[in-house]
Amino acid sequence: MTPATLDDDLAHALTTAATEAPSFGSSPSWRLHLDQTAETLHLHAQPRRTPAPSGADIRALHLSAGTALGNLQATAVRYDREPVVRLLPHSGRPDLLATVRLAGRPRAARLRRPDLHRALRHGPPGPSTASPSAPVEPVPAAVIAELAAAARLDGAELHHLSPGRRRTLRDGPDHERSASPATTDVLLTTANDRPADWLRAGRALQHVMLLLTLHGLGTELSLQPMEHRDLNARLADTLPGRRTPQILLRIADTQAHRLPPVRGGHPLPEEPNAVGAVLPVAT
Repeated sequence: MTPATLDDDLAHALTTAATEAPSFGSSPSWRLHLDQTAETLHLHAQPRRTPAPSGADIRALHLSAGTALGNLQATAVRYDREPVVRLLPHSGRPDLLATVRLAGRPRAARLRRPDLHRALRHGPPGPSTASPSAPVEPVPAAVIAELAAAARLDGAELHHLSPGRRRTLRDGPDHERSASPATTDVLLTTANDRPADWLRAGRALQHVMLLLTLHGLGTELSLQPMEHRDLNARLADTLPGRRTPQILLRIADTQAHRLPPVRGGHPLPEEPNAVGAVLPVAT
């Protein structure tokens, strides 16, 4: 099979996948520019003059852009292309969040499951209709290992929270969301807490969410515990190495635990206009 060129069909598939990625909070949106001649996509921060974005908004923007990158990578592999991603490629242009160049046949990208695009098309299973007293199956260790490998591929680490770490969450400001026996808590972390790390965390998050959808597992996620410094520090103290907690994911078997409505393997955006605009590059 000859690799597809960046024709209208491939361009449409890529932009659709990017705009279906989750967007968090009230973050400024991003814009996706397509350079069809260079077969490269440019992901930009959407300018916003007033009000000035807060630190939490800027972090949420980078996480949102990272999830869009995750969808772009899955779609590129579906079309037999190698997505070559560069994060923050120009130090003097912080608004240019990433570029994705579509090279020839996938090589490094073959480490990703080639069927990830199926999760984009079908989304996760519907709400559970099982009895609340139905037996709960734990998330298999092999699935947790697969999720950890996927996160590592995107520059993050995934940690399965032990009972002690779960107690740390219960003692924090988000204690009302303490995990039930029907759920498995995992934590995405990065080496540092800088814009590039937030992009990596978002990209890893979407990779993990797509895999969970393929496994028929439901999720809910939370950024709130990570925004409380004391809780963040206590969680970090329980982890090996000096890792920065980024995102908490709660995984549940959809046959045993009802979760909020989701689309495309992730929670619906909080704002109806929180997706990125797609604009062509002027020639």
